[in-house]
Amino acid sequence: RVVRRLLPLYLDAARSPSRKFVNLDMEEYRDLDLTVAVFTRLLDRDELRGFEAGIVLQAYLPDALAALQELTGWATERVASGGAPIKVRVVKGANLAMERVDAALHDWPLATWGSKRETDAHYKRVLDWALAPEHTRAVRLGIAGHNLFDVAHALLLARDRGVADRVDFEMLLGMAEAEAAVVAEDTGGLLLYTPVVAPQEFDVAISYLVRRLEENGSDENFLSAVFDLASDPAVFERERARFTASLADAQDTGVPLPNRRQDRAAEVPTPGRRPAEYAGEPDTDPSLAANREWARDILVRAADSTAGVEVLAQAQVADEDAVERLIAGVRTAASAWGKKTGAQRAAVLEKAASGLAAARGRLLEVAASETGKTLAEGDPEISEAVDFARYYAARARELDGIPGAVHRPDGVTVVTPPWNFPVSIPAGQVLAALAAGSGVILKPAPQARRTGAVLAEALWAAGVPRKLLAFADLDEERLGRALIEHRGVDRVLLTGSWETAAMFRSWRPALPLAAETSGKNSRVVTPSADLDLAAADVVRSAFGHAGQKCS
Repeated sequence: RVVRRLLPLYLDAARSPSRKFVNLDMEEYRDLDLTVAVFTRLLDRDELRGFEAGIVLQAYLPDALAALQELTGWATERVASGGAPIKVRVVKGANLAMERVDAALHDWPLATWGSKRETDAHYKRVLDWALAPEHTRAVRLGIAGHNLFDVAHALLLARDRGVADRVDFEMLLGMAEAEAAVVAEDTGGLLLYTPVVAPQEFDVAISYLVRRLEENGSDENFLSAVFDLASDPAVFERERARFTASLADAQDTGVPLPNRRQDRAAEVPTPGRRPAEYAGEPDTDPSLAANREWARDILVRAADSTAGVEVLAQAQVADEDAVERLIAGVRTAASAWGKKTGAQRAAVLEKAASGLAAARGRLLEVAASETGKTLAEGDPEISEAVDFARYYAARARELDGIPGAVHRPDGVTVVTPPWNFPVSIPAGQVLAALAAGSGVILKPAPQARRTGAVLAEALWAAGVPRKLLAFADLDEERLGRALIEHRGVDRVLLTGSWETAAMFRSWRPALPLAAETSGKNSRVVTPSADLDLAAADVVRSAFGHAGQKCS
């Protein structure tokens, strides 16, 4: 789809009577593989084989050198078969704040190098490899940056190897103009970058330039010293020391491994793992090729999935006598469960966390098949379910340490979750009740019956007793009402509409009911907000909370 959208631009540039150049930039780590794939697929087209275009790589990613080597190998074959060379613009990286946010949100390792020194060293490592004469025949290099030590280093390296004619030096327009003038004179030319926008969109350009100024003005950045470099020996020595330290580090010529190496297909969750301190379960990282292959296999299975059918068949509650037996069985099992210590229950929940993690693929398969959940929507639900298990295990342990307290758990808790969050919400409610010492009857939403069955199956397999956690599929109106009204039910946990909560309370006015119901949520968008991001968040919120299409 991206190739189809970009193709007209590239064709117009290639057919232009005057030379045009298109640079394909990569802002975020998650787009690295996609950007390289789009770039090579576009230029592999017959009508673009003679067109020279560019791509940008960020040296603050350990993956940059491997990506450069991949691109160079592809470009070398392209040139050998009569095609045009390409250009690779090497920058240190300008999106560190977003990378940190992305990693924190998904509990992933930071994709970038952990320090400025490591980034500077890798920048030199990439330049050293790129400036080899055998590589520059197919790949012209754009060396972007304002650090005069790095610029001088690259220029001397290029001249020493006889490839200075295959190098462009690049800076930001308006950033240290005196420095830029000197570099232009010494190198024979300088490419300046600046945003060009319509007058009514000038604020976009300002925000771009402010972001660049903020990045380049940080204490670790060379530009923070540029005004004092010639007059203050201490500042010069500081920058010289930083340069020589990174140059020494760059002598390690190996190709670094990516910081992110998650492979869902090869994972083996550790049963009952108890983290030293609470940490979120990592979401599946789609920027990694192995995970994309794992996800494709899930979608293939989802097309014909029958996951949960067998459990569902065994869970049929046919009449009111069956409701009586169901409640009595859970209450009996809960009697022993409620007498266990919080630590004993926590041990079971920690195993449940590992069981849910191991069942990620099967849960995604059934949720996609039955409720239409995309993997991007469903995967964080699985992570949240694992988080719930560990979180409530920790809370269960705390129950043992409340001085003078005597815990009297409910016997039977009925969990009635919604269909639009078919894993995370039922998992959270079931695990909370189990942590508190209650037995549970899980009655899934009709539209997510198989997903609920697979969830229950995963918890049973992890060590939650079947008699303690009963999975029930029953008629919503007659038998559902019999279940909610039954005096043997001590508590009901509902996530659904306000009308459903009111109906439950009308059936049994004294019912202990914890209900999360639908309502009106406001979102305030201030004048300083990024409107594109705000619009995307509003749409995601409407889809996620309503579970239906919005206009």
